[in-house]
Amino acid sequence: MSLTARLFEPSVDHCVRDTHNTDALSDVCWSSLLTANKDIAQQLWAMTHRAILCAVLCCHVILAAGDTHSTEDPHGGVPMGIPTRICDDAKINISIDWDPKSTEEFTCYEDTTRATGKNIHYYHCDEKAEKPIHKCLPERLNYTDDLPTSGKHRPLWPVYGEYKYVPPQRWLHSLEHGGLVFLYHPCADHDEIKKFKSLARGCLRRQVTSPYKKLPPEMNFAVLAWKCKLVLSDVEINLITRFAKARALKGPEAVSVDGQYRAGLIRRARLVTDLNDSEICPQTIDLENSMQQIQRASRRRQNRNKAAENRLRAHMARLLGI
Repeated sequence: MSLTARLFEPSVDHCVRDTHNTDALSDVCWSSLLTANKDIAQQLWAMTHRAILCAVLCCHVILAAGDTHSTEDPHGGVPMGIPTRICDDAKINISIDWDPKSTEEFTCYEDTTRATGKNIHYYHCDEKAEKPIHKCLPERLNYTDDLPTSGKHRPLWPVYGEYKYVPPQRWLHSLEHGGLVFLYHPCADHDEIKKFKSLARGCLRRQVTSPYKKLPPEMNFAVLAWKCKLVLSDVEINLITRFAKARALKGPEAVSVDGQYRAGLIRRARLVTDLNDSEICPQTIDLENSMQQIQRASRRRQNRNKAAENRLRAHMARLLGI
């Protein structure tokens, strides 16, 4: 017996006994039946409504999975920040983007350290961002630009901080959340790299720092924001600070929390001001001028020492009659 028949069975029997008519129910009986089972009818309608809604949602999910570009969701129907084994859990198949066992990406194979002091830089912002579609593993993601600043990426973004290496498939998601990405060539001058990392740590918590070999020739450093990039041969603190203040936190999504990806993480980013980075690079306003003053003072001391050494040599030469 069906659910509907069981629900209505008592009222039907009562109506039949009252009318002594087993072939058909009178209008009075139908009225009595509907009145007695009003609550049950409402429950059945609610169940039907929920079933229809569920069917519509299921169709939407199926269509979104089949064609990510046909949905109005800018991420293509794949939610962010939800680890799943069938899509992205920041563990399975991550070697598609970068194998954590590889050292190729952060090892310098050049014979000499890259030259400094060229003071070359360029700044560029795209007029329009590429769609931030979330793509599941194991699908491969490739980019036409070696330094992409928008576009498709993985659903799970990195924990903010310093890494052995982070692939663009991950740090693009950080840019979307308003973070900055600090990239340096592993063959750059070691002191310059230290200064660059220190600057990144002091500017904001929402940053990812990583070595990256796909920098243009003669360029050793890059700072990326959503749609924008600053590429430099040397660490120019004033330029980087101005870029960070102008472009940080300008992503389409204001998400300050860490992601779930942590392969290659060396150290997590620490708070600079607060969780939302309410002030960018608070302690680096005059740092470049201060460092230049220190460098000039150091050169003056070196020159004085060299002059004193020359005078001493001349005096010794006179004494020895040379």
